[in-house]
Amino acid sequence: VSLPVTFNRLDTTPDSRDESAWGAGGLWTWRFAPRTASFLGTGWEHDDTGDEQQNDYWVSVIGLARVFTPDAGALISYRYYQNDADPSDQSFRENRLNLRFSMKF
Repeated sequence: VSLPVTFNRLDTTPDSRDESAWGAGGLWTWRFAPRTASFLGTGWEHDDTGDEQQNDYWVSVIGLARVFTPDAGALISYRYYQNDADPSDQSFRENRLNLRFSMKF
């Protein structure tokens, strides 16, 4: 189980634009077989870019990972990502299915 909390602040000079971001999230991983694990996570981040734009990012992910050999593995996951922005013309939603195979040579 992982429960990160973040806060970042960026103060820039010459244009005096201040940016800040904060958020929280959680990730739960369960190894239910010797080389297979599932994961479930969620998170939220708010940023204020200093130029009258604010964003709230929401993400959720669920997936499975499998190690075949010490040099090869695979992952399948689904991710939902949403940005609630102000102004609203910057808002979006994303549904993503990831299939990944990795191998070391």
